[in-house]
Amino acid sequence: SATGLFSTIGFIFKNKVNRNAQLKILKFWDMLIETCNNESELRILFTENALNNLIMYPFEFCGEILQSYITVLKELSMKIFLIDFKFLLTDDMNDCPILSHSVPFIVHKDSIVLSGARLILLKLCGLNRFHK
Repeated sequence: SATGLFSTIGFIFKNKVNRNAQLKILKFWDMLIETCNNESELRILFTENALNNLIMYPFEFCGEILQSYITVLKELSMKIFLIDFKFLLTDDMNDCPILSHSVPFIVHKDSIVLSGARLILLKLCGLNRFHK
């Protein structure tokens, strides 16, 4: 079941994994997000806060891992209009991980990371839900 899968994923996010595994996790999530085409499919990715836990995981941001991380966030931002805003917030509603974890990269020296982070912020600024 989806709940069992995301419980396992949640367990992974509570432990330190090596760089190779981090990269594989990011590529897996990129594929999951990319193949979601509607709100109900995307909602599944937020089961047990799995997607926000991925965003907040302390990845070793170097080279390909950072580029893959930003790619995952960018892919999510491209489908942001399909997501109920409450899923983008932490359980205590004090943080929007996709926003807070993109901002540090809007002045990054890597052009892939820089352009990805800026696109994410532009997509988030376009949400009408922020203006209510």
